[in-house]
Amino acid sequence: MKKKLPRSFFLTLSSFVIFVVVSKTLDFFLAISALSIFVSYCWGEKRLFYLLLVGIIFPIIVFIFFETILGLRFPPGIITNIYYS
Repeated sequence: MKKKLPRSFFLTLSSFVIFVVVSKTLDFFLAISALSIFVSYCWGEKRLFYLLLVGIIFPIIVFIFFETILGLRFPPGIITNIYYS
């Protein structure tokens, strides 16, 4: 008997496709914030404070790691254009 995959699995999988589209068209940081919040919500986190915390802190950590430690620039977008100009 095959076990059915949970709905959250398919929502997470589809959110990664949406992430790629949003990160290419709008901004990487908007996409990673939305992805972090959505995936956390899909996998059971319902407290708004923690969802917002993940959506704000995780992109900042990613930015600091790649920009300052690795010295990589992010592609142009809404938020990155504000930072780099």
